[in-house]
Amino acid sequence: MTDRILTKKNLLVFGVFAVLLRAAVALLPWFVPLSPLMLTLADVPILILTAGTIVYVGRRKTPVRFQCAQMLLILFFAWMILSCLSMSVTYGNDWVHHNADPLLNAFVSCMVIFPLGYVLIREKPAAVGRGLFHAFILGWTAFMLIVLIVVAQGKTMNLGNDLIVLNETGLEISCNRNHTGAWEMSFFLLSCLMVLRCRQPALKAVYGAAAAIHYVALILSNSRAPIYSVLLGWIALVGIGVFLRLDRQKRPHRLLIALAAAAAAGAAFILLRSAVYSLFLREGRNLLGEDDVTSGRLDIWECALKGIVSSVRSFLFGFTPRSVPDMIAQTSNGRWPASYSHNEFLEIAAGIGVPGLCIFGGWLFLLVRDTYRLFFVQKDRSLRLALPVVVFALLLANMAEAHLLFYNHLSGYVFFLFGGMLHGAANAPLPAGHPRLKAAARVFRERKKHSLPV
Repeated sequence: MTDRILTKKNLLVFGVFAVLLRAAVALLPWFVPLSPLMLTLADVPILILTAGTIVYVGRRKTPVRFQCAQMLLILFFAWMILSCLSMSVTYGNDWVHHNADPLLNAFVSCMVIFPLGYVLIREKPAAVGRGLFHAFILGWTAFMLIVLIVVAQGKTMNLGNDLIVLNETGLEISCNRNHTGAWEMSFFLLSCLMVLRCRQPALKAVYGAAAAIHYVALILSNSRAPIYSVLLGWIALVGIGVFLRLDRQKRPHRLLIALAAAAAAGAAFILLRSAVYSLFLREGRNLLGEDDVTSGRLDIWECALKGIVSSVRSFLFGFTPRSVPDMIAQTSNGRWPASYSHNEFLEIAAGIGVPGLCIFGGWLFLLVRDTYRLFFVQKDRSLRLALPVVVFALLLANMAEAHLLFYNHLSGYVFFLFGGMLHGAANAPLPAGHPRLKAAARVFRERKKHSLPV
């Protein structure tokens, strides 16, 4: 009976359900108050999935060979625990319990979502998994459409605490426009990917409309880092896509047309931004006079750097993720009571130390290598184009934010999901007739001909 339940298909479907449930519960406190018991119960499916995966792997006759990228993530999580234990030894108290949420979020991202993306791209996903994925994206898109209709009338969506409002700073969900921008950036990129991947014209049209809705919400959030990152990603998406599709043209002509198309796409993105502002902004609101993306962040980055190099212990093990805001406030003498360092690399270095950052940097290097390999392994143009753009656009946006690892934020989950998909697609078996396979076969024949050891 266990063999019928613990199948690869069932684990995959249950994994999708567990991750979506965890993301949904992370959203629910914005709408209704939840008790600690309910928040804890939301983690039960993740724990069941982990236990089921361990039993499934243990029952296999052949041992599991971990990829280097997954081993680095395991080492990263282990160093995170070591950082918390170091704080416990140095300053007392239970710092592992104090950092329970960051540890859980890092565990879900590194140990569940990344390998789930790896499996999803290498095997045909189950129909239930695809249905949950479509329901998740289109459900939030329908909700954001209602939000845009409400704010276009100059109103707020009041669910007890003015949950969603368009004010002089931007469109805010739960009083934070940066979270709104990160969310809408993720959904915009997901919608664009689905336009490329879906084969049915009707579904392509639905996701095209979804991309337009999330573009409007992203612009209204006035969150600078996601907007600029999506702009660069959009230009790269269009330019590389046009270059790949014009494969019958001469290379110089392809390059010129691709550059022209990328420039036109960037110009359209900027011009439509002004049109969105003029359509939605009323009653004296003006979001066009925004400041630079690094405004206010340079001082926070300087304080984070001072804290990292303040001692050998902080350089090696950091202050734990939960203590980064206190460290920044203390280093700046209370001038910057920031909730985080506004830079993913600084957040990791300040949270768990520079060695932890080096481990994360090694994992990113493997993703860069996978991006190079992807163009030689995959024939699917949409995969070769969309996966690297989504991953590195999210990474670029978090050079001025820090939503990828320590917080239960959708952009972080999307980053690790598509990072796993990129790694899985790049490490797929080479297609038949690939030049590298032909070269290997030629060497094999030569060695066999001259009776050399193979």
